[in-house]
Amino acid sequence: MLNDPELLPPLSGGSLLSHLRRSPQYLGLLRWLGKPLKKVLEAYQLDKPGLFHSFLNATCQITVQCGVEEAEALFALSTLDYYFRGTQHIRGGLGELAKGLVQAIEKEQGDVLYTRRVKRLTRSKDRWLVETSKENFEVPVVVANVLPRALNQLIDGPVDDPERLKRWEKSVETGWGACMLYRVVKRPENAKPGACHIQLIQDPTKALQDGNHLFCSISGKGERDRAPEGYATMTVSTHVKHGDKRPEKIEEIQQRMRQGLKVLAPEWGESILYEVPGSPRTFERFTGRPDGFVGGVPRRAGLGNYKDLFPKSLSKGLYLVGDSVFPGQSTLATALGGHRVAHTILRSSGGPFPIDR
Repeated sequence: MLNDPELLPPLSGGSLLSHLRRSPQYLGLLRWLGKPLKKVLEAYQLDKPGLFHSFLNATCQITVQCGVEEAEALFALSTLDYYFRGTQHIRGGLGELAKGLVQAIEKEQGDVLYTRRVKRLTRSKDRWLVETSKENFEVPVVVANVLPRALNQLIDGPVDDPERLKRWEKSVETGWGACMLYRVVKRPENAKPGACHIQLIQDPTKALQDGNHLFCSISGKGERDRAPEGYATMTVSTHVKHGDKRPEKIEEIQQRMRQGLKVLAPEWGESILYEVPGSPRTFERFTGRPDGFVGGVPRRAGLGNYKDLFPKSLSKGLYLVGDSVFPGQSTLATALGGHRVAHTILRSSGGPFPIDR
């Protein structure tokens, strides 16, 4: 479904008909609406401890940001073919995706401006005044790709829908920060040439956070612009409780991460060329995410997950996009969310907007 942005939610008559044709397939899922994945597993006698349960737990943690005990069943079920559909790897890292996005904007005669931190958003009649660190703009529409709290801090004055913004802010605060290890490591002799992704759990009986659960992304052999010949980049992450930026706690977690890699993936740690650690403080400083929140909103069981299926402005001409609004995290999901908002804006206005400098 995510391969066609018009289907979620149905944004046209054709996509609505597509859903109607599939409706008999949906009926069996309705009983799991608002329930945790654990209930589905119990119903099919698949809830016994073991490797399968650990696999599901780890997959849910990295995709919907919580384990099978809490994960909203329909969201969790939609992610369980994660490994079988295949994850996609971008040669050169996510920076290449950013470059491609910039090129696409410029191809359509758009401007991409750098080193201009937005300081304030002020509503004036039917336009927004955007004050930046270098210059100001007057625009009819603002699409903000920031966390709800960051947007709240930028707006000078109230929004038309404060309850929605407050709800989004609270939902993000139920989520996570992350501890990171960015490494360049020697490739094992028997390693496959392609990029790979590894999930590691040190103790399946404990919570998948604070270094107990590790997600590793490793570059391919041909990506020589990222690492020297015979080496690979290795990005290792673990969930940490939001707002926990104490240096001693972060160092303890990162030591646990190193120990987990040494025990569970020793072949990728025999020769470490260099390592750079990261923490919630890193994300807060370099990406502007308050308290270093990462990973989107945990999709815990409950009907509240379905409140914001359709894009809606917070005030006239003000929209929020990114991993804190539906459909949530991942490159694909945030791209879909942006498409939905753009479709809504263009449909309501009838065309593109001029920008006055």
